[in-house]
Amino acid sequence: MNAAKIKIFFLLLVTITFAADLEVTPFLRLEMESTCPDNILYVTAILSNGAPAQNVELRLILHSPYQGLRAIYHTEDNGSARFELTKSGQYRIYIENSDYYNNDDFVPFVYSLCPPPPPEDYNLSITPNCNSNIVEVKVTKEGQPIEDMLIITQEWSSMTGDSGIAAFPLFEGEWFFVSANKTGYSYQETWVNMDCNPL
Repeated sequence: MNAAKIKIFFLLLVTITFAADLEVTPFLRLEMESTCPDNILYVTAILSNGAPAQNVELRLILHSPYQGLRAIYHTEDNGSARFELTKSGQYRIYIENSDYYNNDDFVPFVYSLCPPPPPEDYNLSITPNCNSNIVEVKVTKEGQPIEDMLIITQEWSSMTGDSGIAAFPLFEGEWFFVSANKTGYSYQETWVNMDCNPL
């Protein structure tokens, strides 16, 4: 083997050895998806080889209107993290890691809160119990009682229990005012004459 061939062989050997010892740092990117009406932002950290990036610290910043740090989460084994967004605005997700390579320190995005769902309808029934001298106000939806509905009358107020019923004193022969209100449900009000006389 002549000298030129020996040099070429030695150069190839060194190159192969160097390549075998070379450790490539994976590239990190974020994929984001939001859902309505719960305003949840799902973030997935993925490496350039397609594997999930685990235990990457993600910091959610509301940049405009500026309110600073909103949450800190670490990605799970599947590379995912979950943020609840409570305000509209311009956000940034800062990526804190030393194991992977990423082009930027943060990923910007703009978010608008989901519109609230339309209020739910329900059935409001008002029944005088003449034997017990009380008025029972019952709130149901599709036959199921609605708990914690605020019921207001002329002089009293109460929340419905797990049976969907709130009870008030009965004044026979008088008009009885009732309003019903609960977040997520439509507002109702009505007047009913309390008549205990049999038909």
